[in-house]
Amino acid sequence: MGAGIWHPDSATLGKIREAMVADPKRWKRLTNANALSAAGCELFGDSLKRPPRGYNSEHPLIEDLKRKDFILAVTTTEEDALARGFIECFAKFCKTVAPFSEFLTRALDLEWLARTAPPTLRTPCRIDNFLWAAQSARAITFKRGNSVTRSADGGETGRIEALKSC
Repeated sequence: MGAGIWHPDSATLGKIREAMVADPKRWKRLTNANALSAAGCELFGDSLKRPPRGYNSEHPLIEDLKRKDFILAVTTTEEDALARGFIECFAKFCKTVAPFSEFLTRALDLEWLARTAPPTLRTPCRIDNFLWAAQSARAITFKRGNSVTRSADGGETGRIEALKSC
């Protein structure tokens, strides 16, 4: 499972870097390796070998500023996705990565639709503001009872909006 943005264009990448520099404390809190590790998440993706143009190599966030992808992921197998309790695991992952996704969404001057109450598994829920990236596939499969739902990638932006209900 993953959330974030994969291979953004230059303008998008610039906005994310500007947001990181504008609020470095929040960025560090969202990407804290210990907290991510405790949640089973890992920040991954490609990075530049040298600092991006306009940034000093001594900048405290230089390793993150060199990133070309901003993806939080948890390794999940097909077996995991088909196991009992996966929806709860998925919901926990969404809750964990929501602040990171919100940061990226707002960095891109997009609206973040916060829910006042978390969805339950018995009521329909929408997951609108996640930019999904799958490590090895462009779809995620969920099994609920005897039904299987496949949510497909929404296009070049890597946005998946097809998952409308749990």
